[in-house]
Amino acid sequence: MTKYLTSNCDHFKSDDIGFASNAIINDGVVIFPTETVYGIGADALSDNACKKIFKIKERPMDNPLIVHASSTREIEKIASIKDVVNFEALSKLWPGPLTIILPSLGVISSSATAGQDTVAIRIPDCNLALELIRMSGVPIAAPSANLSTRPSITDSAYLKKNFDGKVDVIFDAGKTRYGIESTVILPKGDSCLILRPGIYTEDDFKGIFTKVTFSENLVDSPRSPGTKYRHYSPSKKLYMPSSVEELIKIEKKWPGKYAIICSSETGKKIGGKNLLLLGSRNDPYEIASKLYDSLIKFDMSPYEEGLIEPLSGSGIYLSIMNRIKKAAISIQEGEL
Repeated sequence: MTKYLTSNCDHFKSDDIGFASNAIINDGVVIFPTETVYGIGADALSDNACKKIFKIKERPMDNPLIVHASSTREIEKIASIKDVVNFEALSKLWPGPLTIILPSLGVISSSATAGQDTVAIRIPDCNLALELIRMSGVPIAAPSANLSTRPSITDSAYLKKNFDGKVDVIFDAGKTRYGIESTVILPKGDSCLILRPGIYTEDDFKGIFTKVTFSENLVDSPRSPGTKYRHYSPSKKLYMPSSVEELIKIEKKWPGKYAIICSSETGKKIGGKNLLLLGSRNDPYEIASKLYDSLIKFDMSPYEEGLIEPLSGSGIYLSIMNRIKKAAISIQEGEL
């Protein structure tokens, strides 16, 4: 039976954290909020506990989990930082939506690392999550709380449907702050490879590294979640036209046929009841916070197919488009 605890990142009861940490200590599974999305967590040192996450999420075992720690001191017990030349400057981005791939010291469960010699690790910017880690006394492996390939959950309203009776504890904390996952980087000397874009963008790392590059390619042996398998997809077909103009053209050709996920500016041009608005293009953080929520609402809607606006741009728009490209089917002019 799943225990539900009403709390959020800044307001929670010590008794609730104690109950949840006891579940972690005893190889249980806890869903908790972070500043990015909800995480489904277990003791990162326990193979048995980590395997439960894979089973519950229906996640491929070669897709590593992100490990959450409460301090850099804790990180030094499970990963090597000696070769990260800019670690002190980099660690100033913590607590926050940053995950760093580091050489593993062999302490973390091989299930969590997918059998690799590296570990993906971060310090979340959520006091509830930090206190849960501290009271548990162990780092917590926690990928996003969603079924594998489906949109990450950013609102506790959607947790019960997928996880009731499957996990020990669910923190009902409403909506998360940012709405997309952490940026994942692989530091190499004085350079940095962004494996998964997120709230932190290329500009945040330019003052720390002399060279910052970005890889969107899927790989056979992923160091990071989100780099091998399809992610963030609704169960229905979602198409991304090549341009806003093409999206509007399709809607005019088939009025009301598709659910349309778009910016408020594009929605104003289209009108109609089939719109799921992400917010203004002038506020990419609002769009990011509403993206997964809109994908889930599309899945719950009566529409069998959907269209999503291509949101090109720099900075966080690169992170938004990274998620959209993995969630949607790209189409060219005239395909629909």
